[in-house]
Amino acid sequence: MNKKYIDNDREEDSDPEDEHSEEEGSKSNEFTFQSAIDVGSHFIDIEPSQELVFQEFEGNLFTQFTIKNPCKNCPIAFFVYTSSQSMDVKVTPYCGFIPGTFQQIVKIYWEASKKPNKEMLENSMFFIKALPLSQDMNIDAMN
Repeated sequence: MNKKYIDNDREEDSDPEDEHSEEEGSKSNEFTFQSAIDVGSHFIDIEPSQELVFQEFEGNLFTQFTIKNPCKNCPIAFFVYTSSQSMDVKVTPYCGFIPGTFQQIVKIYWEASKKPNKEMLENSMFFIKALPLSQDMNIDAMN
């Protein structure tokens, strides 16, 4: 092993509880993904990648973005949420599965009847949690 890659402080950084987690009954199963390294560290693309622009139509505010799965061999699971709990926005779909090399359009919508606040919306953040799944997982059976 190349010595420049050795972390001399590794023992100080380690948490002894983490080292025994498998011994305590946490076993992998058919839904466990072993590592992001198994598919490469790049397993999700978002367009637009930087900023969502909301449009106004008849008092409604809306935008959309696309989640793309660049992996050829595995599906991904995703979940979309916002930093502001006080907004009455609809995110459709807010969670789901995307097969390998497919994409999902996600729409964010704030109805006029809910009195949308464009400034609040534009100052909020939307987050996407995503996880690559085992290529053997049948995502059709989970929908």
